[in-house]
Amino acid sequence: MKLLALCAALLVAAPAFADDVAKADADKFIAFFDKLADGVVANKGNCSKMATDMNATIDANKAVLDGAANAMKSGKKMPDDALKHVMATSKRMTDAMVEKNCGSDKAVQAAVQRLPSKQHH
Repeated sequence: MKLLALCAALLVAAPAFADDVAKADADKFIAFFDKLADGVVANKGNCSKMATDMNATIDANKAVLDGAANAMKSGKKMPDDALKHVMATSKRMTDAMVEKNCGSDKAVQAAVQRLPSKQHH
């Protein structure tokens, strides 16, 4: 499934912050990702609303996502504790997408494509 591959790519991209990057930067990404996952879980029965909320969260966090993309380009890695948190959150989000087949929804897939990942570079 394409969505699962994209979520897996995001997991690979999640280690995009080096241990030397400020904890505050990793915390900002985690806060964004938690909010994204919360919206996905809350809307697991309504794929259209899920996609709309995902796009709104992505739009509202452009600076955080630009920072993550730049960190990836620089080959930086996320601290282990932050990576574990992102992986758990990613599983929660993926489970919600798969539960009601929103993972195959084109609008949800388009929203996932907007997330930084090594596949997009």
